[in-house]
Amino acid sequence: MASVFASTQTFNGGFRADFLKFSLAGQDARGMIVQNVQFQYNQQVSLLYEVGSEFAYYIGGRANGNATFAYIVGPAKLSGLLLTLFRDLCSPKDISLSASAGCSPGTRGAINYELQSAVMVGISGTISAEQAIISQNLQFMFINMDVSGGSIGGAAGGAAGIGGLGATGNSGVGNTTTGAPGGVARPGINL
Repeated sequence: MASVFASTQTFNGGFRADFLKFSLAGQDARGMIVQNVQFQYNQQVSLLYEVGSEFAYYIGGRANGNATFAYIVGPAKLSGLLLTLFRDLCSPKDISLSASAGCSPGTRGAINYELQSAVMVGISGTISAEQAIISQNLQFMFINMDVSGGSIGGAAGGAAGIGGLGATGNSGVGNTTTGAPGGVARPGINL
């Protein structure tokens, strides 16, 4: 039978947003009315060239990350506790997110993010006159991020599938300089 809209789309799976887990300093964040979570993790990389040759070098520096999340100030006990949990520079805490990759509870934790040693570096808020809702934004700095689950850490040579890193870190892409076959001295992410 022909598609009504002449579409060539194929269903390839689904996931449920209600299987997302969010914890702060080991405490479940349900009931905090979190509206938005955003994080990024970067490393400093310098590109150096050698005089008199075609060689280029990456020089890796230190890594750090930032995170922001917005939530509605409400009845949750953890809401007021957040300001004391993450403000101490001498006692940073972890922030964890675990997301589902499927539609059943058995697939929970398909990918996990752990923002390690987070400390609060900023706070801001907004109040809506129309609804009398107080929204608070907290900014964090963290020093390390672990990612596990999903397709991270697959087979050698980058055969792990979409987004997977091979055990050797190779992307499976051929060496464009020498024309060598895939998986040879080309570290990267398999896309």
